[in-house]
Amino acid sequence: MAYELVYTSAPAGLVRGSSGFCVVACTRGLGPRLVVTLEGLSAYKPLYPHYAPNAQDNPVSRSHYLYEANGETQHILSRICFNGVDHTQRSNKLASHLVLSKRETILANGGPPSVLLHGELFKDADWEIIAQYFPTQKTIPATLPHQGRCVTWESIMGDAGWAGYLAQLYMENPGRNVYIAYLPEQNPLILPLLHEAVSLLPEEMRWKVTFSTYFVNLPAGMSCSWRCCPVDSDALRAARRSPLNVIIDISAPQNLDKNGVLITLARTGKESIVSPQNTIQVSGSPVQKAHVEEEEVVRLAVPEGEKGNNFVSEESAIRLDVNRYSGKNTTWQMEAGRQEKSRSGLIAVAAVCIMLIMAAAAYRVFYSVDHIKNRQIYTQKNAECVTLSETLSDVEKR
Repeated sequence: MAYELVYTSAPAGLVRGSSGFCVVACTRGLGPRLVVTLEGLSAYKPLYPHYAPNAQDNPVSRSHYLYEANGETQHILSRICFNGVDHTQRSNKLASHLVLSKRETILANGGPPSVLLHGELFKDADWEIIAQYFPTQKTIPATLPHQGRCVTWESIMGDAGWAGYLAQLYMENPGRNVYIAYLPEQNPLILPLLHEAVSLLPEEMRWKVTFSTYFVNLPAGMSCSWRCCPVDSDALRAARRSPLNVIIDISAPQNLDKNGVLITLARTGKESIVSPQNTIQVSGSPVQKAHVEEEEVVRLAVPEGEKGNNFVSEESAIRLDVNRYSGKNTTWQMEAGRQEKSRSGLIAVAAVCIMLIMAAAAYRVFYSVDHIKNRQIYTQKNAECVTLSETLSDVEKR
């Protein structure tokens, strides 16, 4: 179940005396602090003015942000769109927000884009603006990640690997800002693109990705990892000034000259997620190994910037004997090394123990010899003393 809030311009809002841009509808029980946060996330800047003939082509903003409250992370999914003109004949917008808890995210394991793709969950420009309280929370459907090749990326960019590249950037550094530049008419395709990329991530990471399909500026107190902007937008022009920002331009097909496990997964649709520990050694260098069936050929990815004779090329392949290697999370070289070290340690301990035993035995022998010698000397001296005592006694008697 999820809380809901609708923000737009109306003659009368939900709060008595409110009008203009205000909250017109929300679920009962929504906390006041969260209401203020959702109002701050309702900003929208139309690409075309309301009097322009193409005003209805203004992009729709769909976003996912994280909200911390009382030590718990909540997820805000938003749909904000151009909404014609209001009762004062000024440009209007309509922001529809859903607030999900961790429980809902477990059911919707396809990630935030998979829920946003259910358009019926959100209010749009056709919704009749009526100030009201929603009596119950909204039910969130169970969703699944995208399966197979990333065909949307392939149709737009000519290479499905771009989805894997986007996911790979997030796994390497979740705090990095990645911009996706697009033509205004491509706005409806952004959400399916993000859904394919998010689906490549491990399940526990999908609901951590924050994004906006029509990014204008960063809301206060929020973070946004994937920022999708029209090619001529002010936000994208500002992003180009910083060399730290990664920009993926989908306005024209492009070749991707990078490799990686997620990139291969996006291109082939085959499950081959590889953990950093699950590696094999080829020519003395680490190469990632997938979980494979018997006699399956595994494609090896060349680490970026490290191509050379020590690495196997992308087109190279090796066959793995499952009876020997499958199910292990370390290399057989590492396993052999650990066994060798273990044997060396046991030998060293045994040698020390033998030396200690020999030293104790030698000490006991020497001690016994000295003890025997001392007893002989004592007996001899004692006898001499007795003889001398007897002699003295005889002298005294005489």
